[in-house]
Amino acid sequence: MLVAEQKTWALPPGIGPGLSIGTIYAAAIATASLFVRDNGRVPLGDERSRLIRGSILLSIIWSIAAIILVSVGFAIHTLGLEDPSIYVALVAELWHQASQLLKTGTFWIALLLVLLVTYGVTYFIFSSVYGRSAERLLKR
Repeated sequence: MLVAEQKTWALPPGIGPGLSIGTIYAAAIATASLFVRDNGRVPLGDERSRLIRGSILLSIIWSIAAIILVSVGFAIHTLGLEDPSIYVALVAELWHQASQLLKTGTFWIALLLVLLVTYGVTYFIFSSVYGRSAERLLKR
């Protein structure tokens, strides 16, 4: 995201993470609202767990799709619509650099910590929305 911001547009400082969390929260509120509207009650334990797991899975899928789209957009913006062999060479170079990074233990520890923190925050958001927020939606 930072690379795309530097080359194409600039978000105000600090807005990226807030925008991501806000988007996750808004999607969860919409889902909880639909559940309450359709069923006339808050999600029960098992239903709540399935909603949380499904929402986390969709968050991961959308994140991967966004990374791919931003990367492709950045490549097209930077390189233009050139000969496809340029993209093959770029991917080969990136793969070589990534393979060097993947061999370091520090990378894996940092990645694990980032994933755990991200999962914890996301789980907390979904758990909160499908619990307390759903109860407030039901009272409306």
